[in-house]
Amino acid sequence: MPSDMVDIAGSGHRVTEITSHRKSGIDAQIAAAIAALAALAAGWAVIASRQIFPFGSINHDEAVYRLQADTLVHGHLFPVAPPHPAAFLPWLSAYRSGRFIPKYAPVHASLLALGRLLTGTDRAGLGLIAAAAVVVTALLAHEVLEDWGLAVLAAALLLLSPLFLLQSATYLTYTTGLVLLEAFALCVFRATSTRRCCWCVAAGFAAGLAFFARSYDAVLFGIPLAAYVVFEGWGELRALARRSCWYTLGAIPPLAALLAFNRAATGNSLRSPFGLLDASDSIGFGNHRIYPTDPYLHFTPREGLLGVVRQLSLTGFWCFGGLVLIGLAGWALWGQDRHSKRVWLAAAGLMIPIGYFFFWGDYGATIFGAPRYLGPYYYLPTLAPIVVLGAAGFGRLWRADHLVAAIAVVGMVGLSVFVAGRTIRTDARLSADDRRLNQGLADAHLDHALVFLPELAGPELLIPFGTALNHYGYSGRVVYALDQGPQADAVVAADFPDRRPYLLVVSGTYRAQPPDPALTSRLEPLPAPS
Repeated sequence: MPSDMVDIAGSGHRVTEITSHRKSGIDAQIAAAIAALAALAAGWAVIASRQIFPFGSINHDEAVYRLQADTLVHGHLFPVAPPHPAAFLPWLSAYRSGRFIPKYAPVHASLLALGRLLTGTDRAGLGLIAAAAVVVTALLAHEVLEDWGLAVLAAALLLLSPLFLLQSATYLTYTTGLVLLEAFALCVFRATSTRRCCWCVAAGFAAGLAFFARSYDAVLFGIPLAAYVVFEGWGELRALARRSCWYTLGAIPPLAALLAFNRAATGNSLRSPFGLLDASDSIGFGNHRIYPTDPYLHFTPREGLLGVVRQLSLTGFWCFGGLVLIGLAGWALWGQDRHSKRVWLAAAGLMIPIGYFFFWGDYGATIFGAPRYLGPYYYLPTLAPIVVLGAAGFGRLWRADHLVAAIAVVGMVGLSVFVAGRTIRTDARLSADDRRLNQGLADAHLDHALVFLPELAGPELLIPFGTALNHYGYSGRVVYALDQGPQADAVVAADFPDRRPYLLVVSGTYRAQPPDPALTSRLEPLPAPS
């Protein structure tokens, strides 16, 4: 039993009551509370995605995951390319052997595909992921804190954090990464506590799947958890070796899937498609970029430190209650020894900013400004220890002084409402810009059409027209292609003789500051292919 429980018990009877409640397992009331929070998270993710980001967020990577999900729904790993692939190249994808290869692993897209298979819409996948995040957070908090009440509070703190609210409403992969990392931590702690091989296998599977989905995050988050396993089992080396075998066994299926995916994507099991566009898109200092046509960003330790400082500063406001909750989390660590699960969970969270010091994208994101609109999304895994330990710290504060705790709650709510409200208003203005940009497509109600889109942000589809997705096999009501000039467009149109060709003409300036009220678009019919 944690030492703070003895301090607040007040009597032997109360200690016995708390211990008995913990050992009795989850009751119906606690289960109902967690289920209600999960339902709220799912509902928010689906509704906010439609209302706040109807055309996608400012981060156009969303469209890549949706394209992957559509491909998976049709039973394939990669979109097939038509005869003139340059006119159909999606954002963040490379053309290889008649297929388009997205740079991202398909784990997150698989969940979106599952949502579509179950309900007919990708947005259901967002609801499933958000609900899973709440449930796994509650389970992890109970495992670490051994208190179901605090576990429910931790789940609520996650749900109310502006970073989670915004990220769960996008098609980006970061919330899925959080779920997998939390599941990994939960299973590791359970395996160490119970010594049961089934939890070791589950931990290995969660770790392998997290590595498949977001390899760098899994390595960073996993280093302290692996150290915890070794530290706690060092006195029984034979048992530790046996459990290590079970961990490895659990990791084999997702890692084998990763190797098979890499081989299908790049021809080499050990080469990830992440760097397929440009090998410099990697970890470490030096020159980096995404596309060979982009200018290099020279990344040094100075930029690495600046990126971490900026992202951590945002994290201090984007968790529920901001620095107040972080302070409560730190208080919950006070007096804990090196065997405490709290300490190791905090170490796992701290590894994220330490590791991102070496990743150029952490600094690059602050230059492009996306964290101002979507939060410090690279640091979403740090919410796990913040909300779990913050719940413990708040529980300690509430027992110490109800009035101070109530004042803290008011301040935390006020800060988070301000951050979330201001960001949502900004994102709504960006969506209004997207609505004007897509007006010609939205008003046309096309069928059996081929629409040529202007290259506003480069020679790739899905940027900035994030909803202009080509369904697998180019069988949708509308097929989208890049406008490459009248002659090239006529050649592409000849490949689709049964479709009426159109050109989307954009007037005004997209993403002007302040927004250009004259921004709009319209469709112009093109001559039918002869």
